[in-house]
Amino acid sequence: GKICGEVAGVPGIAAATPLIDRPNSISYGEDKRVRVQVLGIDPERDGTVRDYDIVEGRQVKEGNEMVLEAGFASYLGLKVGDEVRIISQLRNRTFKIVGLLKIESGAAFTQSAMAIVPIERAKAALTEMEAYLASGNLPGDEAVREFLQGLAVEELLSQAGA
Repeated sequence: GKICGEVAGVPGIAAATPLIDRPNSISYGEDKRVRVQVLGIDPERDGTVRDYDIVEGRQVKEGNEMVLEAGFASYLGLKVGDEVRIISQLRNRTFKIVGLLKIESGAAFTQSAMAIVPIERAKAALTEMEAYLASGNLPGDEAVREFLQGLAVEELLSQAGA
């Protein structure tokens, strides 16, 4: 909102748009899981700062919608209309794939293992996490240790292609 407007008003700045950028895991199919960079974007303005085209389906609009990079989706065997789940400690959320994008510039994104969701959905997830952390109902050291060990094993398996 306000900050993006101020930044966009600086001489030499052509455009500015908000972004939430978080690494996460998505699951699909029966038991498949993969790491992905999830970008919460303003679908009205994102095209002014990133160089990609929606090559199938459409851009996200609202709610639990997702756009995947086309090559990444193809590699995973996913298509428009499929559903995936974003995995989090608080709750898993199901998202419908509404579009596939093709990156037009190598500088636009640093990786293709990415997903785009509406920024309002990403903000809601962050607010929920902040409320959870503020509640004080945090897991004990042993639960955290088990969770981190699980993440480490998951990451090793994904790097090994398992």
